[in-house]
Amino acid sequence: MPLEEYLTEEDIKKYIPELSRFLWSGEENYLPQKQLAVNEVNSELCIRGYLPAEIMPRLYIRRAGIPENADHTTPSTGEDLAARLRYVLDVKQFTEGGLKTFILQGSNDGNVWDEIDSRKAEAAGIITFLLNRSYLFYRLDVIITGGEIDYDAFLCDTGIEKLVAYKWLELILLDRFTEEGDQYRLKMKFFRKEYEELLGKIRIWQDNDSDGALNRNEYQKTSTVRILK
Repeated sequence: MPLEEYLTEEDIKKYIPELSRFLWSGEENYLPQKQLAVNEVNSELCIRGYLPAEIMPRLYIRRAGIPENADHTTPSTGEDLAARLRYVLDVKQFTEGGLKTFILQGSNDGNVWDEIDSRKAEAAGIITFLLNRSYLFYRLDVIITGGEIDYDAFLCDTGIEKLVAYKWLELILLDRFTEEGDQYRLKMKFFRKEYEELLGKIRIWQDNDSDGALNRNEYQKTSTVRILK
């Protein structure tokens, strides 16, 4: 099972804004390098003894299953021990008519709520972005002026996602350098170093008991993981 990740090219352009200049003639995107990066990170973590199905557990704000057609506020999530920063709104079912607005809110005490972001869903599909900061609790204030909608809303850990981003950038630059000291080689070595340093200290959360919630002891640092032979 591959890693769950929602990285986009817009995300990695935050590291290299001029990324689009690196495309080879005839290419439209960097998806081949991304898939290779995901596979390499997945293999690395498996070698270190992790099971991909257990890592990066979601913090659910709302689970799909029942379409909604009226304004509502979701219940508060449980405490987020992993400080997850990737928000995903996965619209499973969408009926035309009216507006469907999702206002993400965060709180550190379960009583006072801050508005984090407001997005309108216009069709079935995924809306995702990174939060600027983490909170302990989350909920959605949903405004529906017509039609029905059914959706998953959750947050994901971004530590492993950053590993994928570094590896993805390294592979993009690997395709570009032509000599040992050129700018692409130097940038590639920088992201390889960032990847290796993060891999050596990252905290990886695992839902070991598969109860859908994280306990305070359900994590390891990669530096303490026994590498399997």
